[in-house]
Amino acid sequence: MQPFARMRLNRWAFLFLFVSTMVSSDWAQTKKPQLVGYVYCASDKPEHSVPVFLDPCLKARAGNISCGEKLDVVSQSGEWLKVVNSGGITRFMKSGGVSQKPDEFEPLDIEPGPTPVCKAPPDTGIHPPRQVFTPEPEYPASARSAKKEGSVRLGLVVGIDGVPHDVRVVFSSDKDFDAVAIETVQRWRFRPALKNGEPVEAPIEVSVDFHLYH
Repeated sequence: MQPFARMRLNRWAFLFLFVSTMVSSDWAQTKKPQLVGYVYCASDKPEHSVPVFLDPCLKARAGNISCGEKLDVVSQSGEWLKVVNSGGITRFMKSGGVSQKPDEFEPLDIEPGPTPVCKAPPDTGIHPPRQVFTPEPEYPASARSAKKEGSVRLGLVVGIDGVPHDVRVVFSSDKDFDAVAIETVQRWRFRPALKNGEPVEAPIEVSVDFHLYH
C-alpha cells in the first residue's frame, strides 16, 4: 500500500472513532436515570405498610408494601404512582406514600401526568365482593433466611357469608410462599357480591405480596 493510501485510511478511521464517541456521549447524556423512592409511613400512624393496587381504577387492594422499602418509580398520574419493587412487580400506590428519603418524607421530584379517567362499569345489577378484613401474611422462615421476595396470585370463591372458599394458586413467583398465602387469604373476610340486592357467590382473584423490610 502506498503511503498516501495509508494516511487516507488512518484519517477515515479517526473520523469513525470521533463520530462514534460523540454519539455514545450524547446517548449517555440523554438517558435519564431511574427515579428511586422509599415507602413512607408517618411516625404517628400505627401502620407498618402501605396498600398497593393493580390499577388506579380498581378499588380492591392488591397487597401491601412495607415501610422503608426501596422502589423504582416509573411515572405519576394525578395522585397515583406506578412503581416496581425489588422483585420486579408493578403496582400502583398513592403519591403520599413514597418519599425521596428513607427516613423522612420528601416529595418526589417528578412531573405528574393527568389524573386517570376511570369509566364507571355498566350497571348490570351485579356488584362484586369487597375486602373488609385482610390480615398480612406471616413471612415464611425459609424465605426470610434466603432473603426471598415474591408474589402469589390466588383464585377463590367468596361465599354469601363473605368467607373465601376453594382457595387455589393461580400464579406463584416462588413455591415457598404458596402455603402461607393460601392460609392468609382463608382468614380474609369480604362483603359478599350482590345481584339485584341479594348476596351471591362470586369467583375472584387476589394477590398476596411478600416483601422484606429494607
